[in-house]
Amino acid sequence: MAAVPDLGGLDREAAIGRLRRAMGRIGPAAHPAAPAARALPTPPELSGILAGTLIRGEISTLDAPGTLLCALLAAVTAAGGHAAVAGVPGLLPAVVAERGGDLDRLLLVPDPGADPLMVLGTLAEGVDLLVADLGAPPPAAARRRLRARLRDPGAALVQLGPAWPGSVARLGSRVLAVEGPAAGAGRIRAVRHLVHAAPAGRPERRVHWLVGGGPATVEEAAPARLRVAR
Repeated sequence: MAAVPDLGGLDREAAIGRLRRAMGRIGPAAHPAAPAARALPTPPELSGILAGTLIRGEISTLDAPGTLLCALLAAVTAAGGHAAVAGVPGLLPAVVAERGGDLDRLLLVPDPGADPLMVLGTLAEGVDLLVADLGAPPPAAARRRLRARLRDPGAALVQLGPAWPGSVARLGSRVLAVEGPAAGAGRIRAVRHLVHAAPAGRPERRVHWLVGGGPATVEEAAPARLRVAR
C-alpha cells in the first residue's frame, strides 16, 4: 500500500509529480481495451446484484464508506487491478485485506487538497478504480471533463455520498444486525448488511449480506416499499 501525504499547499505541478511518483510504487493499471473488460470485478457473492455497477470510464455513487466499499476495493486489487482512494481518511486498509484485497495495489490520498478533480484526473492515469468523497456534484462542465479523463485510460469512479447526474449506478449498504454479543458482552461473529444497487435503467435490487463466521453469504431481500403521499 502507498500513501500520499497532504497535497494542501502544493502547486499543481508539485501535486501531480507527487501523485505520479506514488502511482509508480503500486505499478501500472491494467486498462484492457476489450469492451468485455469494461466491467470491473465485484465481490463474488454480490456479483448478481452488483453486475454492471463498476464500469470503466463511468461514475457510480455509494452512499457511505464501510464494508461494501472495502469489499469493492478488495475485489479489484485481488484480481490484479489497481485502486486509489482520495478524500476518505477514515478508510481502514485492514478491512480491505480481510476481504482478500492486495494492499500493494492500493494508493491512499487522505487529503486531495484544493483541486480534487485535478487529483482524480491524474490518478485515473494509473489505476483501474477510483474512490472519492467530493460532496455535492461539481458543475456539469466539470463532470464532463472528469468523465473524459476517466474514459481515456479506462478507470471507474465510485463517488461517496449523494447520487450524481449521469451516474451509471447507485449503491448503498447499512448494518442490519450484529451477531454474537449477548447482553453487551462477547465477540462479534458476523454482521448482517442490507445492500442495495440500482443500475441506470433497471429496478433497484436489495439483498441481505452476511459477513463473518465463514464465507460471506447473500439472500434476496424484500423490495423497498414506496411511500404514498397523502
